[in-house]
Amino acid sequence: MVKSFASSHEKRWILSAMWGHLNTQAIPDRYSIPRLGDFHQILKETKIFSKIDLFKAYFQIPIAEEHKCKTAIITPFGLYEFNVMSFGLKNAPATFQRFIHEALRGLDFVFPYLDDILIASKSNQEHEIHLNLVLERLNTFDLRINISKSVFAVEEIEFLGYLITPQGSRPLPDKVQAIMNYKRPENIQDLRTFLGMLNFYRRYLKDAAKNQALLHEYLKGSKKKDKRKIQWTDEAEKQFEKCKNDLANATLLSFPNSELPLSLFTNASDTAIGAVLQQYENLTWQPIAFYSKKLNDTQQNYSTYDRELLGMYLSVKHFKHYLEGRIFTIYTDHKPLIFPFHQKLDKAAPRQARQLNYISQFSTDIKYIKGENNIVADTLSRVTEVSSIDYDQIADAQTQDEELKSLQTITSLNLKEYPLPSGKYLWCDTSTSKIRPYIPEAFRKQIFHHIHGLSHPGIKSTIKLMNSKFIWPSIKKDVQLWTRTCIPCQKAKINRHTKTKLGEFEVPSGRFCVVHIDLIGPLPPSRGNIYCLTCIDRFSNWMEAIHLDNISADTVTRAFYSNWIARFGTPHKLITDRGTQFRSETLQTLSKICGINLQHNTAYHPACNGKVERLHRTLKIALKAHNNLPWIDTLPTVLLGLRTAIQENSNHSIVQIVYGESLRLPGEFFSEPSIRTASESFANNLQKQMETVGPRTTRRNSSRHIFVNKDLENCSHVFNV
Repeated sequence: MVKSFASSHEKRWILSAMWGHLNTQAIPDRYSIPRLGDFHQILKETKIFSKIDLFKAYFQIPIAEEHKCKTAIITPFGLYEFNVMSFGLKNAPATFQRFIHEALRGLDFVFPYLDDILIASKSNQEHEIHLNLVLERLNTFDLRINISKSVFAVEEIEFLGYLITPQGSRPLPDKVQAIMNYKRPENIQDLRTFLGMLNFYRRYLKDAAKNQALLHEYLKGSKKKDKRKIQWTDEAEKQFEKCKNDLANATLLSFPNSELPLSLFTNASDTAIGAVLQQYENLTWQPIAFYSKKLNDTQQNYSTYDRELLGMYLSVKHFKHYLEGRIFTIYTDHKPLIFPFHQKLDKAAPRQARQLNYISQFSTDIKYIKGENNIVADTLSRVTEVSSIDYDQIADAQTQDEELKSLQTITSLNLKEYPLPSGKYLWCDTSTSKIRPYIPEAFRKQIFHHIHGLSHPGIKSTIKLMNSKFIWPSIKKDVQLWTRTCIPCQKAKINRHTKTKLGEFEVPSGRFCVVHIDLIGPLPPSRGNIYCLTCIDRFSNWMEAIHLDNISADTVTRAFYSNWIARFGTPHKLITDRGTQFRSETLQTLSKICGINLQHNTAYHPACNGKVERLHRTLKIALKAHNNLPWIDTLPTVLLGLRTAIQENSNHSIVQIVYGESLRLPGEFFSEPSIRTASESFANNLQKQMETVGPRTTRRNSSRHIFVNKDLENCSHVFNV
């Protein structure tokens, strides 16, 4: 071996640099290095692990005598030739990998990756036998091991950056912590470094392509070692933190077992595709690996069918090393994809035919699964789950809160400690029919976003809603400020500076007697739906928005019957515009059968159906405020928010008018209802209350005024909607 004349790190760098000319003349050795994740293949049902590190692995491979002259180097001490294989040689990794594979050939419980060797066994007795076999092989091939870096017979082991346990593998905690502590990159090069570290564990991350898409936008058109500063936006910073949190919550991946049933769940959104490979063990589907990919501009313009087919094709291609020779089922939430293999491919476009032909080489067993059941793969196109509020943390914060101590002296409040399931106590006001927890300052804005973010109602509605559920000293002032400065509201809402004469309408006699319906669309395509049938009850303002993929008369009539009449009964009067769907024979026949008085508004006079037209404006504003999500996923959340918002004139929410009590919202404090002994009296009181709750006559609110910001004349930027 060459005499040492530098540190280990410097020597490796120098040797890599000085072999440049020799490497250009060398014939490439195409022997492949294993994929890092391939060690999962030997780990099924294993419980005991060992790791052997070879001592200066490359230096244990001798160089042929006739080739030593090619490695000659000049040093301050003279001319030297290498006797053993050096770092930096073009074919060194392939040569050593071939050698170690030859040394351990036939041992299926071993996974060698260059100088690291993993040994996995099902029991201690079996592991002892396996270790003896491996050590005998290493001794036969005259290989030395590094005892200080080797680990023997443990139940958890670190290998190639992963933590291996009997239950599965996950990212190393210290590596995860290092990424969690990574500061926000200031330039393009730092961001590229961060994404590289994060994507080392990409197989553990659900919908990684979608979550990282905004960060990858900064890399477009960048150069190598690009030092340009990044102009971070609030949304980009949020995605940066989300990427780190996703890694912290990375899924535990099971080890592949060829004896267990295998399935591939695929899905596509408007911007990305995703898939999860799962096997059925312990009476449930367990993930083996995740896959996701961002669609390019051309692919994003594909139809829903083409995007879903592309997602299936790329997923099969990515997991082909798992799927070859296996019987498995492909699950999709796009029903048309289950039919192509039952009909002639002549009907398919050339690109579709190529993709279907490739998929058929692995499996033709494609089954439909409803979107709500396609939980893992469908996260690409599902609304982000509303994070719950940790009332245990709020209870801890209350113990140090000075404002709470001052509130305890106010006689109009009835503050009491309320027990939580964890055993802690939460201070709440019980002076009203609802238990209202006190919210410390650190949690107030989070609570506001949970309630206001459902449908982004106005200032007064939000104040009433918040005040009915929570308390703190400046709740009205804070909620007013946060609502007025809500960025999604400012982007989506338009303030009208004109006042229209209010119309006079007859007040209906009861709930669901008079119903207004209309259609909105075409909307941006979302899982094949581009229209909505909107329905609203004139008495209670209860609204429904039913997504449709077409607006034929038959589709609209069936949707109205299934989603309104089947739930709320037949209305006395149905008011529509003069659209062909509403003047069709299908709806006319339904009206005659059900005894509905069908009325159409005057042509070119939409004010006759103004109830539902005004709903359209509110609905579109709320959907637009959720601009980062597909509208079909946002729609249920928006409807929940609109139905629970307290109306300005009646001082009741829509659900109170319909159900007699309000609904519990995400993040709202939950209390067990008290046991009612006088059930008959309660029913009578509820009946009286329901009779008094109803719509108010149309009137102008004299206190309403147009808000114009005092800095409007001097501000530098305004939203142009």
